[in-house]
Order: sequence, then structure tokens, then C-alpha cells
Amino acid sequence: MQYFRIAKTTILDHTYSGLTGNGFIFAPFKASPQHPVCFFEPEYEKTFPAHLSFSVDPENLFTIDSDFLSTSREKYGKKFKRIMDILNSDSDIRKLVLARKFFLGTTNIANPGIIMHNLNKAFPNSFLFFVNHPNLGVWCGATPENLLSISHQNGKTVALAGTQKIEDMSPLSWTDKEYEEQHLVEIFIEKKLNELTANIKKSGPESVFTGNLAHLCTNYSFEIDPVNSVSLLKALHPTPAVCGLPKRQSLQIISEIEGFDREYYAGFLGPVSNNGEHLTDVYVTLRCFKICKQGMEFFIGGGITRQSIEQPEWDETENKLESILPYIG
Repeated sequence: MQYFRIAKTTILDHTYSGLTGNGFIFAPFKASPQHPVCFFEPEYEKTFPAHLSFSVDPENLFTIDSDFLSTSREKYGKKFKRIMDILNSDSDIRKLVLARKFFLGTTNIANPGIIMHNLNKAFPNSFLFFVNHPNLGVWCGATPENLLSISHQNGKTVALAGTQKIEDMSPLSWTDKEYEEQHLVEIFIEKKLNELTANIKKSGPESVFTGNLAHLCTNYSFEIDPVNSVSLLKALHPTPAVCGLPKRQSLQIISEIEGFDREYYAGFLGPVSNNGEHLTDVYVTLRCFKICKQGMEFFIGGGITRQSIEQPEWDETENKLESILPYIG
């Protein structure tokens, strides 16, 4: 587990031109003046064993006010219907990701160090994060989805989509809808890789497991000039796993229908190096929540295609929420 004390925060524009050297990137789903792309340069960096817990003084948490927004089952159903109407009327739109929020009001929030310790035990194969920043607030999570990793000239990424809850050790049986949903992510990623990388190798899809959930995942490895790492990062985000296909139209539809700002949910974060000297290891910001003064805000979502049925899609978001709730206190 790595700890960074931030020495400098650089706000990046759409070109990411301020990303120089080595540091940690924290990017929203869609950049705005309120939620910019940030590049943190460390003043102090330390690595310590993952099994060790740590403590954070509540006085040092930069919590902000909550909007107390939770998406009710009824509101989700209305938004789902609008999504399906668009998918069935526009042949160009093949997938849309519908997210919702859940607010847990409480004044008794566990120490973030304990939360991270619990998440580490529950999700050993996920990328855990705890971001505490005076302008961005406090964000925690355990994400399974690697967006981009680069070491020297060797890169990798994944196409991860489709979700099932693991119950009673029953064998997994993926539906046509889940295979389609994941394949659309493959199509997008392969197009971007073909534009910016070489010697691409593909394996999968296969089932991968995180906590009590399973996903369909295809792994990609490739060769890339490190100077193109930022260009590839921009090209990949957001993938159809969190947005939709095509990307531009999906971004517009999502902003109109969801009714809230995703902020840093479904963005990306992780250590980056634009010169190849250090590891770039960036993940999609999923299974995450924001610690606020009045409680915690959770963000969850799922991919919708023409084969989707409303209740199973709602259940998927419930399963994602329930996969992380037991470990926050």
C-alpha cells in the first residue's frame, strides 16, 4: 500500500498538457470547473504492508456538504424507460450506462483507515484508494477495473463488463445480454489500441471475481511508446463500461437523464508517468463513495442494451452497493 502526501496540485486542461514527470492523477467522469482533472505531485511517498491498518484524524478530513440525493426505485424505473426508448429508436446507440446515487446519512463514520483495512481484506485483487483533498473532498473505494497500465514499453488494459452475484458456489451462466454488453467494450478498446499501440494480444473473455461479484473480462497486452501513454489514456476514457457506445452521444444522453453530476465516480485515478521512468497504473473509479459531513454518498451503475430488463438491471446496482456496504463501518 502506498501513501502520498501532496506537495502540488496541477489542474489539467483537456489536453493534459500539465502532466509532466511522475505523480498521481485523479480525474472525474466529465471534467468541469467544479470537478477538474487533477495531477498530484508527491511531497512524501511511503510504501507499507497492506495488512497494516492506519488511522486518520477526523479533524484532518476535508469533508464537504452532501446533496442528500438518493435515486429511488421509482425514479430509476422512469430513467430506465427513457434509456430504452432511445436505444430502441436510434440504431446508432448500442449501449448506455445508467448510474444512480445512494445517500447513507450518519454522524458515526468509521475512521477511513479502518475502512481501507476492511476493503483490503474483502477485495484483495482490487485497486484500493483513499483521496483526501481540500478542494475535492474525501473519496474511498475498491475498484476492479484497470484502465491502463504501462511499464517501460509494455502496456495492458481490460474490457470488463457484465455483473453477477456469486451465490452458493453455483456455476456461472452468462446471458446473451451480458456477453453483448462486454463485447461492446471490446470493440471500443480494440479500436483505440489499434490507433496508438502495436503487437496487441488478446485473451478472454473470462470470469473474474471481486468480493461476492463476478464480471466478464478480456485482457489486452500491447507495446506502446511511453510518450503516447497520455494520448491513450485520453482515448480510452470513458470506455463503454461506464459510459456507452458511441461515446460522444452517450455522454450527452447520460447528462440529460441521470439528473446528477457523477463527479469523480466512473472517472479514473492512479500513479502516472509520462516519460516511462515509473509505472503508470490507472484504474476506473468504481465501487466508490464520498465521505461527507452528514454521511456517505455511494455511486453505482450498470450497462443497458436493447436486451435489458428493468428489474435485473436495478438488482445489479443493488448487488454492487451491497458488495461494499458491509465494509464501511
